[in-house]
This record gives sequence, C-alpha cells and structure tokens, in this order.
Amino acid sequence: ENLTLPSSLTSIGNYAFYYCREFTSVSFPNSLTSIGNGAFKNCYYIESLSIPNSVTNLGEAAFNGCADLSSISLPNTLTSIKNETFSSCRNLTGLEIPNTVQSIGDNAFSGCYSLNNVVIGSNAKSIGNGAFSECSISISYNGEDEILTSNLFFITFEGKVPPAMGSRVFYGTTAKIIVDSMDTALNYYENGTNWGTYFKHFFIESGEEKGDYVDVCNLLEVKVDGRMELYEFDVFFYKIEGNKVTL
Repeated sequence: ENLTLPSSLTSIGNYAFYYCREFTSVSFPNSLTSIGNGAFKNCYYIESLSIPNSVTNLGEAAFNGCADLSSISLPNTLTSIKNETFSSCRNLTGLEIPNTVQSIGDNAFSGCYSLNNVVIGSNAKSIGNGAFSECSISISYNGEDEILTSNLFFITFEGKVPPAMGSRVFYGTTAKIIVDSMDTALNYYENGTNWGTYFKHFFIESGEEKGDYVDVCNLLEVKVDGRMELYEFDVFFYKIEGNKVTL
C-alpha cells in the first residue's frame, strides 16, 4: 500500500508515522521542506524512497529501522544527514550522497548490513562517529545462533579535500576507500583529521597508478603476503598485485 501525502504539506512532524506498518511506499509532495525526527522510524515495510528536491531537512533517526528499505534517492538540496537518519536499514544496498551534503552525522548509516557501495559527494566536510559502522555484513545461522560475516564495503570519495573523520566510522566494517589519484590519497592520509586511522585499504580509479593499495602498517590485518619494497615517502602505500605487494 502507498501512503500519499497532501499536495500542500510543507513539513512532517517528529515521530508522525513512528512504527506504522500499513504502507510499503510513500509519495511526498513537492511542497515538502522538512521531515522531522523519527518521522518514519521503524516503518519496517517501506521498500524505497524518493525524497523531492524541495526537502532541505531530514531529522535525526527519520528513517531509522526501516528494515525493508532497499533504495533511496536523496535530494540535492540537503546540506546534512543527521544522527541515525538511516541507521538499521538492513536491506539498503547502495547510496549516492549529493554534492550539497557537507556533514554526515553519528551512526547515520550504522547497522545497514546490506550496504556495500557508497559514493560521498565532493563537498563533504565531516563524517560522524560510527557513521558507517557494521555495514556490508552477511548473516547466517548455526541452529539458533546468529553468525555475522564482514564483506567488503566500497566507499568512493569524490572530493579533493578530506572530510574530518569521527571515531570508529567503519567499526565492524571492512572498508575499501576509493579515490581518483595517489595525490588525493596522500593528501587525505597526511592532512585529513583522523585519516591515518582509516586509510588501511584503498583503490585508485584511473591513470598509471590505477589499482589496489594497502598501508604497510596494516598488511597483516588484510592478510596480504609477498614482497615489499621501500618507498621514498613517509607514508608507505603498497600496491597489491596477485600475491605480491609492490609500489
């Protein structure tokens, strides 16, 4: 069933549809500018969302716990994604965050077990604590015991300037960071707040440097075996080629 909201509606209040399970989709009017805190929290059966460009505010936990939600189209009018906005949307698989978004709040996408591919727009300035924690995780069962297995999580940063990173942004997530060049990678690693903590495994998209890289300090963690060569930079990035690690 579809929930169709009035064409003159400008805002949805806090917890307006909290825990409603009667609809699988929502039609938002182009007059809408704000969706309040927890407005659709735990509306388990919503399957997809297309939020109109008239919306400039998404409240905290607005869609937290929408377990069946598999796709989202975010408006290019947003400047922030707040704390826990899409936390525990366990069926969400991929996401493009618009260039207008400057901040991503604490635990914004935590517990999105199926989320394995995210593109961060070019103007992101900060990413909050645990924003992408426990993403890209598969669940299996041994009897009644739940077994969680971490899979690769691909996150592309389109900006040249590194956003400031909070703590435990990728806690429980096996993240591979994608950037456009080695210059961008070095800038993120050396000049970005907390980036030395997160830049364990990354991928360069184009040019002669195209390929998989790993920070030498984390070779054992990503289980890469093979030859290592010294490099002139203070930051040691090595390219993964088959079973070898080279420059």
